[in-house]
Amino acid sequence: MFGNKLQITKLKEALDDARKKITELETQYNSLRTVLSSMVEGVITVGLDSRILSVNSSIEQIFGIQ
Repeated sequence: MFGNKLQITKLKEALDDARKKITELETQYNSLRTVLSSMVEGVITVGLDSRILSVNSSIEQIFGIQ
């Protein structure tokens, strides 16, 4: 019986930690998005596999991307 309560407590703590991390990541993402969207310089992010991950609005204007 006590083992189950301990497991539930640990799972709740892990879930709380995951929620906090998600909130932190969302905040970082939104901050980065704000910076990139306000830049006049064109920015392209590229993954390790050389695929384009994202572009900012300046790149869209430079290359006529909709």
